[in-house]
Parts: sequence; C-alpha cells; structure tokens
Amino acid sequence: MDSTRDIYIAVIVRDLMFASRMREAAKRTGVRLEFVKPVDGFAEKLAPRPPAFFIVDLGARGLDPFALIAAIKGAPALSGARVIGFLPHVETGLKKEAAEAGYDLVAARSWMAMNVDKIFADLAAGRPLPVESGQ
Repeated sequence: MDSTRDIYIAVIVRDLMFASRMREAAKRTGVRLEFVKPVDGFAEKLAPRPPAFFIVDLGARGLDPFALIAAIKGAPALSGARVIGFLPHVETGLKKEAAEAGYDLVAARSWMAMNVDKIFADLAAGRPLPVESGQ
C-alpha cells in the first residue's frame, strides 16, 4: 500500500444505516470501501485485488462468521488481511468464539459505531488496530 488512496476495506454488513455511517467515515478519512456479499466463491473473486482489511457484521442474519473467517484465512491471497468483526454487546459468547476463530478485533456494535472514524483513520495511517475499551 503506497498511500491512503490504496487502502481498501471489504465490508460485509447488511444494516443499511451502519453501511451509510461507514461510507461517510470512509469519505472523511480517505479509505476506500467495497461492500461484498459472502457467497460461495467470494474469496476467489477478491483474490486478484485483495483487500487489506475486512469489516464483518457478525450478527448479520444468515451469516456464518466461522465459515467466513475460515474462507478468508484459508485463501492465500486474503490470508494477510486483518479482519474486524462487530456484534451486539450482549453476544459475549460469540465475541469470545470469534476472537478464537481468528478475527483480529471483535467489538461491540456500539463501540464500532462511535469509533468508526478513528478506526478508518488508524487503518489508513497504518497504525495498529484499536482496542475496544473494557477488553
């Protein structure tokens, strides 16, 4: 990645309001988003132009977050991507399981919403992933 313009985040989210919030934050911070659907073969479709990061709504209806992380980490072209998952704060069991499965950061939806600008700015600047308070 040579510059902020080269930052590419693949987003898997079904909540239109949250997607809109992410789009606005991306504009403010200079990162590029691509909204993707985790259908069969999605990893192969992304392989020629792999994202540096994934942001995944772990609570999205119909999504198997464990099959998804396995597909990302199992695809050689995608395996280096950092993966951020977010979920409702009451899903403490899923949060632990997702972290153990390979998500680099698992955060509450509310924390993600409040910090999306900082997260994108940090990613664009090459800074480490933030840590959710209380972790």
